[in-house]
Amino acid sequence: MQYLLKVTLKDAELWRLLAVDGRADLAFLGELMALAFGYPKGERSFEYGGKLYKAGISGQLQSKAEVLTFDSLNIEAEEEFTYYVGAGETLPHKVSVMKKVDKLDCLMPSCLFGSGSLPEGDLTLKSIKEHLDSIEENRLDMREATTRMRTYGSFRTGSEDIMSLAGADPISFKVQ
Repeated sequence: MQYLLKVTLKDAELWRLLAVDGRADLAFLGELMALAFGYPKGERSFEYGGKLYKAGISGQLQSKAEVLTFDSLNIEAEEEFTYYVGAGETLPHKVSVMKKVDKLDCLMPSCLFGSGSLPEGDLTLKSIKEHLDSIEENRLDMREATTRMRTYGSFRTGSEDIMSLAGADPISFKVQ
């Protein structure tokens, strides 16, 4: 499935409308969302249905649980969940599933709309809100956000990380 997600930093005028592929694992999706905002590397997680799902560190898988695909959570259109950026769920984002379809009419992944930019330096809810209040126009360069996302990709294509987490040994062949 493909999803149209509105991701909004709670209590701030900072949001993105993202088109993403449900085949992405949670760590990969968490990093795609961070790239859309321009967040620095760090921990990511999701909360849905009263359960917290760890989503790696900067897209790197840390446990077998993070191999879950976004599709496997069975989130439906018009449902909401929370996305956290940082250790200890420091920057909570409300994520609204605007659309869930077999194929969206756009390239994957994409940042379609949004508002607000991040300040330089330490990112706290307070520093972000102060930054947003201090700038005249909350403009967003969607091309830049989309480029960051597309450079990263739509979903994890290599299985090396996943297989090593599952305990598989690398296969090596000798050609004679």
